[in-house]
Amino acid sequence: MLFKSNSCSLVLTAALCITGSASAQDTDATGNVVIAGGTNLVDGACAVDYDPDAGVDYFPERYAKPTIASYGDIDIFGNKFVPHDTVDFLNIEYFDTYKIVTNSHQSPPVSYLLYQCGTTPPEDVIEEGDFELVVSVPHQGGLALTQTPQIPYVELLNLRKDVVALIGDPKYVTSPCMSYMLGEDARDAERIPVIWDSNSTINEEMVTQWRADNLDAIIVSGPTNNIVGDRVIVASATQERTNVATFDWIAFYAAFYNLEGESNRIAAQMQDGYDCTSDVANEIVAEVERTLVDTVEDYKEPTIFWANFFTWGDLGWSVAECPTWDTTYYCEYATHCGATVLSRPEGVGFNQTYGGSPTVYWYLNDEEAMAMGKDADVFIYSGSDWDALYESHGEMLDQFKSVQNKKVYDTLGQGPSAWNEQRYAEYDTVGLDMCDVVGHSVFSSDATPHERRWFRNVYTDPVGSMPMCDVAGGEIMQPYVAPDIECVRPQGNSPGEIEIVSASSDTIDGAIAESDLASSDESSAAPTEASIKNNNPAPDLNKESDDSAGSLSSSSLTTGVLSFVAAAMVAVL
Repeated sequence: MLFKSNSCSLVLTAALCITGSASAQDTDATGNVVIAGGTNLVDGACAVDYDPDAGVDYFPERYAKPTIASYGDIDIFGNKFVPHDTVDFLNIEYFDTYKIVTNSHQSPPVSYLLYQCGTTPPEDVIEEGDFELVVSVPHQGGLALTQTPQIPYVELLNLRKDVVALIGDPKYVTSPCMSYMLGEDARDAERIPVIWDSNSTINEEMVTQWRADNLDAIIVSGPTNNIVGDRVIVASATQERTNVATFDWIAFYAAFYNLEGESNRIAAQMQDGYDCTSDVANEIVAEVERTLVDTVEDYKEPTIFWANFFTWGDLGWSVAECPTWDTTYYCEYATHCGATVLSRPEGVGFNQTYGGSPTVYWYLNDEEAMAMGKDADVFIYSGSDWDALYESHGEMLDQFKSVQNKKVYDTLGQGPSAWNEQRYAEYDTVGLDMCDVVGHSVFSSDATPHERRWFRNVYTDPVGSMPMCDVAGGEIMQPYVAPDIECVRPQGNSPGEIEIVSASSDTIDGAIAESDLASSDESSAAPTEASIKNNNPAPDLNKESDDSAGSLSSSSLTTGVLSFVAAAMVAVL
C-alpha cells in the first residue's frame, strides 16, 4: 500500500509516511492490522491504493477519556459521581477507516464523520446517520475561529498555521502570537485574516463572502451556535462540569488532524500536575489536623467569598452558588484545595430573567452581601474594577475579615482579559494558585513560596500583562507549552518522601492569551447590556457561556453577525 503526504511518497506494505521513515505493518492485541509504528497519519498523510479488505486500523492512537477522583459522593445532578464520566459532552467512536465525533451538549446532539483521507468514505454509514459534517482527515482546509476560548487548544496542538481566519473582533484576543498574526505588523505569510466589522450588515456580507471564497475551511462555533451553516463544528468545552473535562476538549480539535496521541499526552500531563496539587493540599490539611489532635481547637476549613458587583441596572452583588463541588469550575478549585466557596443562602436576594430565557439570576443588596461574606477568610473578586468598588463601598468592605487581613484577590494576574482565554490552557496552574490563596500550596514556611500567576492580591500585586511573541525566535511555528508547576507530591506521611511532578516538559516564556469570546466565566453571571438589547439570553448560571466576551449571533441559516461585547459592558461573575 502506498501512503503519501505533502512532503513524501513511499511504497510500503501498509506503512506510514512520517518524515521519510517507515516500518512494516503491525497487528494489535486482537490481531487487527494497524498502520506501522502504531501512530496515526498526520501532517496531511493520506493512504493510496487503499484496500478495504486489508483490515488496516488507521487510528491506532485514539482519544482516551480522563479518569478523575471525585471530591464528594454526590455530583451536581444528585447522582453518585462516576469517575470515567467526567467528560459529559464529548465522545469519539472509532472504526478502521473513520471516526465519529459527537457533541452531546447540543440538543439534539451533533455528530461529525471524519474518514481517513485516501480511503473510501463509508457511504452506508453516511446515508443512515445524521452528520453535520463529513470530512477527510487530517483536515487540510484550515480552521476559522470565532471565540477566544478556542485559541488555547489550537496553540497547544501547534495548529496556529492552520488558522485561516478569525471571524470576530481581534481586540479580544490576548494570545501574544495570535495577536501578532492578526495585526498589521505580521508578514503576509504569517497573517491571519480578520473577518469583522462593527456594522452588522457589512459584517454579515464579509462573512458570506469569506465563506464563498474558502469552501474547504471549517468554522468553529461556540456552544450557543454563534455561527451556523455549512462546514461548522460546535465546540462546547466551556460547558463541562470539571476543569479536567473542559481541558480534555483538546481531543475535539485533535481528532480533525489525527493528533489524538499528542492530545492524550498533553491532557494526561496536565491532569497529573493538577492531581498533584490536590494531594499536596490534602496532606497539608492532614498535617494541620494532626497538630490539633491534643488541643481543644478544631480544624476550620478556609472559606472564600467569590463575588462580583454590578452597577448597571442597580443589580448589586452577584455571588457564588456551590451546592456541590462540581457546580462550576471555582467550586471545584476550592474543594480541590481543601477550602469552601460560600454559597448564596436559600431565598436570599432577588432574581430576574432576561430575553425570554428561563434561567433565573440572583442578586444581593449590600446588606445581604455583607452578612454572607464579611467573615470569609478570603475574598476573590471576579470583576476588574476593585479600586472603583472600594471607592464606592469602602466603609462596608472595611468590615470584611478578608479586607482587614488584606486577603483580597482578583483575576488580573495575567492582565484584564487573559483569565477568560489562557486559563483554559493552564488549569493546573490555576489550581495551584487557588491552593496558595488558601495557604495549602507548600508544606512549610521554610519552603520556597509559590508565585501566583492568575490570582492577584489587590494590595500587593500589580496588574499583570502578557509577554510578547518571540517572532524572530520562531515561536509562531512552535506549540504553546504551559508553565511547569513542578508540583512536589507527598509519598505517605514521612518527611522527605516526595515526588516531583512536572506539568509540562518545557516552559515557554511567551504565553497564549485569551479573552473569553465564549465564557460567561462565573456561576451567578449577570447579563450584559448588549445581550439584553439584542434579546440574547444571559449566560447560564453554572456554566461558562459565550455571551460575556462576545458571540456570533445568527441572523440567517448560513451566516452569523458577530456581536462582541464592548469594552464597557458589564463583566460577569
